[in-house]
Amino acid sequence: MDLDFPTDQHRRFLENAEMGVLLGSFDMQGEIRVHYDYKNRTISLERNDQLACADIEAKVQFNRVERGGWEQFFLISESEYRNILFILQNSWIVSSSEAVVTNDKISFCPPFSINFGNEKFVDLRFNKLFFNDFPYRLIVLDKGWSIDEICLFRPLVFSAAFKNEFVLEQLYICLSSLHEFGNYAGHVHVITDQTRETLLQKVPLLDEARTTVDPLFPTDFVGYVASKYQILDWPLARNYQPLLFVDPDIVFDRDIGPMMHRIAISHKICAPMEVFSPLRTSPSVGASLIQQDGLEPRWSLGFNAGTLGIPNIAEHRKSLETIREIIRNRAHLFKRGEFEWIDQEVANYVSFKTEHFDTSSITKFANLTLDQNPSPLGLVHFWPPRKPKSKRDAMVEYIALLRSNR
Repeated sequence: MDLDFPTDQHRRFLENAEMGVLLGSFDMQGEIRVHYDYKNRTISLERNDQLACADIEAKVQFNRVERGGWEQFFLISESEYRNILFILQNSWIVSSSEAVVTNDKISFCPPFSINFGNEKFVDLRFNKLFFNDFPYRLIVLDKGWSIDEICLFRPLVFSAAFKNEFVLEQLYICLSSLHEFGNYAGHVHVITDQTRETLLQKVPLLDEARTTVDPLFPTDFVGYVASKYQILDWPLARNYQPLLFVDPDIVFDRDIGPMMHRIAISHKICAPMEVFSPLRTSPSVGASLIQQDGLEPRWSLGFNAGTLGIPNIAEHRKSLETIREIIRNRAHLFKRGEFEWIDQEVANYVSFKTEHFDTSSITKFANLTLDQNPSPLGLVHFWPPRKPKSKRDAMVEYIALLRSNR
């Protein structure tokens, strides 16, 4: 079928052209004439003075004489058809409401719209920006003009731990709490020198079908801390949104759904603010790098890099690659142990220089200063310097407290 489909809609809008136009005709068991309706952005098919009608059983027959809803069709390309299938197979978050819509709640509805669980109706006729950031974000025009985003929700939590038996035990406690108290049901990815079989044995709550291991064998503290950026080299990482990295010395103490939702709809990498770490004076958040580069942070505060929320790898690879490259360069130019805080000071420096990190979205979910009787926020980071065994013991005590308070 070779038709002159209109590509001049803006010109015709400026000319106030509302009338329909005959696009052309083709022969398929008799000549079929194709009409385009500019106002409704639909086509109709006519043969022998009979209009084609799509009935409730999705059969198309030429048996109508008046042009109504059932006699109008909306054209989509093959790539748009594949994108729609992807939408129907996945879960999404409506940014304006932060509501998660699972794939079983997504359906088609008239006129030519996708219904996201009654949270959002997307009329395909009036969404020219529909697939701009696909597959991670759908920029939609609700009611034809109100901007909203619908974000892919296919979460991944990942961590890294190596060698030291107490650090590994911290990891097992962390991942157990992720499921027991965090109510997490998504994919888990671990960068470690342990086998996948060992991990599954140590953490029975892990779903075998949703657990992967990336083998890595770093030999010093710099390698241990910077290992999180190995996620950039895992090909399947691009399939997930959002991604949450956590140090192994973290305990989840509340449903992490709301935190994951905030990360998914954010346009920046998210990290919890350290209200006690000014960028001007705290080496742990990059003060020395910022000073050496002649920057003026004024009263800005740094963030803790033990929790990093990444909306998706595709949009934020550049920032993460920059951090990784600076770590490697400084280790090469100076000594590997020259900077005590490794990636945290570099990440804060990159954030301040490029403004790519968000310290407001997930700060309220992270407890970085555990009190005597804390209220569960989402996670507790047992970060203050202490021996790995002491951290493990503190995590075990906190798990016991959470269980006793149920």
